[in-house]
Amino acid sequence: MNFYSGSFTLTYFEALIDPRPICKPTRYIHAFEDESDSWISRNCSCDRLDIFLDRGESAHFRNLALSRSHLDYLNERPIQFIAVRLVARGQVPLNIVTAKGWRKLVTNYELKDIASMSDLTREIGDVFFYSEESLVLNTQQTTYICVLVDVYTPAKDGPTYLCMFASFVPQLMVGRNSGEFYTAWLNDSWKADNLQLIAFIPLTNPYNRTEKTNIFHETMEKYHLDKSVLCFIVNSVDMPLTSDDLAPYCCDELPKVGLINSANMVVDVLSFVMFRHALSEPVINTVLKQLVSWHGTIKCQNKDLDLESESKTLPLSVVADAPINPPGLVYEFSDFAAFLETEEGYMAWCHWAFDRKYMFESDSLSLTVNCTDMEWLAYEYFIRVSNPLAALFRAFNEKDSAGLTSHFILYESMENFYSALRLFWETGLAERINGIDYSFLNPPTALDTAAKDAVLRCIMSTENIFHHYSDAFFTNPLPWTAITLNPTKKFSYIERMFPDHADIYKDLVFSYLTFYVNHEDVKGEANYVADTEFVAYLTRPPLAQVKVGAKENIVKYWFDRKELWPELSVLAVSMVYLRWSCTSALAELGDIISALRKTNGSRLRYPNFERLVKIRHHLIKFGMADNYTYK
Repeated sequence: MNFYSGSFTLTYFEALIDPRPICKPTRYIHAFEDESDSWISRNCSCDRLDIFLDRGESAHFRNLALSRSHLDYLNERPIQFIAVRLVARGQVPLNIVTAKGWRKLVTNYELKDIASMSDLTREIGDVFFYSEESLVLNTQQTTYICVLVDVYTPAKDGPTYLCMFASFVPQLMVGRNSGEFYTAWLNDSWKADNLQLIAFIPLTNPYNRTEKTNIFHETMEKYHLDKSVLCFIVNSVDMPLTSDDLAPYCCDELPKVGLINSANMVVDVLSFVMFRHALSEPVINTVLKQLVSWHGTIKCQNKDLDLESESKTLPLSVVADAPINPPGLVYEFSDFAAFLETEEGYMAWCHWAFDRKYMFESDSLSLTVNCTDMEWLAYEYFIRVSNPLAALFRAFNEKDSAGLTSHFILYESMENFYSALRLFWETGLAERINGIDYSFLNPPTALDTAAKDAVLRCIMSTENIFHHYSDAFFTNPLPWTAITLNPTKKFSYIERMFPDHADIYKDLVFSYLTFYVNHEDVKGEANYVADTEFVAYLTRPPLAQVKVGAKENIVKYWFDRKELWPELSVLAVSMVYLRWSCTSALAELGDIISALRKTNGSRLRYPNFERLVKIRHHLIKFGMADNYTYK
């Protein structure tokens, strides 16, 4: 499928993933001729732009490098670059070239080569190409990268995009310590944040998993991420990546940890199953059938069922096809992934955004439905009992609220919730667990026992799914290693938060780091024994608590000790840059898209829209966008 309906015939793979630009750059393209640094520049071009705009100071040293051809373009065509930047920031529309006032700019500012839409499109293609060239230059020269993957639909009726981000430490290479100051390991704004958008690709068919896998591999290959990935964070259950897909890109010197599911995705899955299962309960579905976009129902097998039963051996089975309220198939499943493999299940998941608001925004819900008082009371009780999940959903969809410690809190909170729920189901007692009051589990006095049990079945149907995700997270050594390599926490955090299993989690850390420091690509001439560096690090007490969110202090701690603990410092500072969720990344992407849509409406089409989104993101992350105030 070709999203662009103009004169170009390239597919989106060729235009947006292939390093070749859709139109040949004007005069300044330079091939990657050799392995020397002669084509790399860390000198900032902002001085030229600052002087033009704000009479800025001289250039500064860049941690994120620009290719020579990119720098040539910025130096030789600054006015054209500024024009593209204005469009990418959403300050002027793409069709600005058709305005009468543009002709005066063309005359006064030497913009005769941007006199038409085709000229501006060509210039956008040039900026996109050089931006991508510089980004590839940085990704191929670093290591221990965190890759985040998500499927994103910015508009209800718009295309679905495969989004991929790469978070990494600037100038970080194993065995090479660049710079004399810790700021060498920060971004160009001196922040411990470097999340780059490496894929924003519209899907021709959002239900085609092969297409998503192909885009994933082409993106990884374009940015030369083979043998350089520390971990993969996935924020979408329908991203079909296997261990074989990931293996070529994982660092050889690190244990393979597999995919890590972000916490907000886990909350989403649990909410989806609860809500969909509720459709199969007659006392609740009269209300819910007014709300849902897909009228099939699903039921998750409870762990109390006989594990040897014949139905348990089937990942998915159709329980009934009889006319029910709401009409549709009733699926009973033990494997959530298998449910998504069906067309009905996948469509239900894709429409979940429509249904979610009725579970998470029920306080403002007002319906006129033909239901009994008991049915409405059961629905309100269902919403009340599932409120902890709704609270977690809202928390994990706020910016900067989905860090590693938040994931620990999520799983611990949900474990307590399910324990309290099971105790209440079995004994009728709603007790305090770890200081948390679960009296909200007590039903209204007017709610009969059958309705109460129906609601509890909906919630408890997700217990197995929760433990599947929880076990995967808690048995993964990476979260425990990351928290241990935080000098303000070390093992004390694990021992305080998880005293009953602290030894198990500490063993995971030792195994992970033993594998790392003993790998031949790491230990080199130093020939350290298994845990020499790590033991030396642990013998020192945790630092006094630093300012919340001051990751730069942790980066400085490890940079100052890169001579003392060379191997450990490189890995530890990479852990600082780990992202455990796509929430804030997608929020930032949404802001970029919103600004473009506000100025251009629906006029932007492929490929200009996708290019401008990536250009804008690149300008922000390379410090070339928001440092200027336009008069």
